Amino acid sequence: MQMPEDVQEINYICPGKARSCTTFRFKAETGHKLRSSGLPCSPEEIFHKTIEIVFEWFRRKTPELIPKPTNNEESFRNEQDGQVLEAVALPHKGLWAIRLIHPDVGMEGIPQVAGRTWTTDIAVALEEERVVLGVEVFSSTLNQYAQLPAFIRPGIIKLSIESIGLFQIRPLEGIPWILSAKEDLDELEELLTSPKRTLAVIVVSEEAPGNGSFIAEKEPHYTIDAAFLANELKGYAHVVQMPFDLSIEWTKKVGKPWSVYDGAVRTYLPGLDFESHSYFSHPLAIRSSILNFISPEVSFTENKYGPQTFQSFLVEKTRKTMPRFSFSWDPLLFCTEARTVELSEMANNMLGGAECISCRKVQSEQIFLLQKQIREIEEKSREWEELADSFSKELDFQKQQNYTLRNYADTLRISFRNSTGKVADEEVTLPEDYESLPEWVEKNLSGRLLLLPRAVRSVKNAFYKDVSLVYNSLLLLAEEYRNMRLGFDTGKTFFEKRISELGIELGGSISKVSAGEYEDRYFVNYPTDSSSKRKLDFHLKKGNTKDDKFCMRIYFFWDEETNQVVVAHLPSHLESRMT
Repeated sequence: MQMPEDVQEINYICPGKARSCTTFRFKAETGHKLRSSGLPCSPEEIFHKTIEIVFEWFRRKTPELIPKPTNNEESFRNEQDGQVLEAVALPHKGLWAIRLIHPDVGMEGIPQVAGRTWTTDIAVALEEERVVLGVEVFSSTLNQYAQLPAFIRPGIIKLSIESIGLFQIRPLEGIPWILSAKEDLDELEELLTSPKRTLAVIVVSEEAPGNGSFIAEKEPHYTIDAAFLANELKGYAHVVQMPFDLSIEWTKKVGKPWSVYDGAVRTYLPGLDFESHSYFSHPLAIRSSILNFISPEVSFTENKYGPQTFQSFLVEKTRKTMPRFSFSWDPLLFCTEARTVELSEMANNMLGGAECISCRKVQSEQIFLLQKQIREIEEKSREWEELADSFSKELDFQKQQNYTLRNYADTLRISFRNSTGKVADEEVTLPEDYESLPEWVEKNLSGRLLLLPRAVRSVKNAFYKDVSLVYNSLLLLAEEYRNMRLGFDTGKTFFEKRISELGIELGGSISKVSAGEYEDRYFVNYPTDSSSKRKLDFHLKKGNTKDDKFCMRIYFFWDEETNQVVVAHLPSHLESRMT
């Protein structure tokens, strides 16, 4: 049957799938400060006090959504101007939950993103003698090209620490745990291996005596400020400061691959098992790498490198990493689950008459079937988690093997340079065309520089006239730049000399704010075929003209896990406000 000519086909607008991102996830016991005050304080009192603190925080954020008269232990739901605040109170079960949904309004230094919605879930539970607080924050947007959300800690964490105190195996007070005795190492090991730990543990080690960083011979020196880290990472990590003599004992206790010493900084992630896990999964930054660390956001020539830049990077990296770790929320119930329990209780109360016995029976059967389905889903979920964990361990093993091979290759190159005074790359022949570039990179720079498929595509349409400069720039990244990032002696000196000889510059590719406008260009999926995105932090450049024949740009980032340069686009300029 044909459609009449005067009837037009309707064009439907399909919003598509929302893009969600969890930006904060936290669980800890509350009331530590109240208990340590010496005043009598029952678990019930801590439960009610915790609810009071959370409610007060929401009162400051959204006073217009707070019901009047106020009762913070009654259920409610208020909606106004696209904002929704709802709470479920089940004090007789020791449960309370609250949820705020609101559109993105931006913050100081962080622009507003139209169409983005934020959800903050907070739950409190009383279980026997302990009170547990849970917080989860996530954003959602239909705009697939919107800039990445800010990973910001909600203010309720700081407020709770200062007012009632938070505790996860150890107190969370925003100050470093300074180890002072050998017995402290046993406590550290217990903290690291505890299945209850959901926070990172960052250990900052003291530099070895006599390495030249001391103001006085006996004065302790640390590459980064543990107090700064502890304050910035409240709710994300325990920060530990380890003296040099204890770092030697720690090495004996856990083995050199797992240790941290001589100014190094190590992040021990949750779920640690020294017997079965790979140490490669718990990032270690050695002293030389910290001293030569370069910020991915600015030009090397702006002197934005070194320990302070590294510690800022570590803070941001930790804030982005920790929300990815999943854990059991038990005994907490967030608003959606708590509402189900509340409705079930209301139904039971309504069906209290004798004439409704059959209704209650049907409802009980429905609840039983739903609970059975939930158990089956949870069991299947555990199976998938076990399978994912198995693949993850296998991946860690392969990463460790690759890491060992790279180190061996680096040792051979250094040995060759020391014995001959030459760089192994001096013997490498440079092609005269761009067609040979992908194969040449794989043959000569493998393990040091990775050319992403996007870069292979971009080089097919290359017009830049100085072909040899492009090849020499890749050699620079694979050798002098990489050696500098690895903290090799004289690495920075050789890099500055070589970049000057080639007449090129190293700079930040684009700011975070501007990158959001061109996310399809300045971000890549990495590893390839994964959903994880990496920003193209740097570029090598020569020339400022818009003519691709005379303007070279090589966009890349540094992969700190595999210790190699990852090139995503060359040799033309990517679109920006300037172009």
